Amino acid sequence: MKSGRVWLLSEEEGCISINDSLYNTTLFNTLKHNLTDNGVNSIYEDNALNTWILTNGGLTLIPSGGSGSLFFFHPLCVEI
Repeated sequence: MKSGRVWLLSEEEGCISINDSLYNTTLFNTLKHNLTDNGVNSIYEDNALNTWILTNGGLTLIPSGGSGSLFFFHPLCVEI
């Protein structure tokens, strides 16, 4: 991605962000409450370096400032 992150996606276990060259990672899944569904279809990073994660249960926004996940198009649209 433009930010330098590398993403590993899973159809059933969420996804992992490799954040830097030291392999620091961030896990995204329902157990961590930062995704609404573990079935990840695709990831997009916009020009403002916000990350958009399309799952089977809706769309999750990870703001570039890292202020938490925002959920869209999900029956339980909540902010964590």
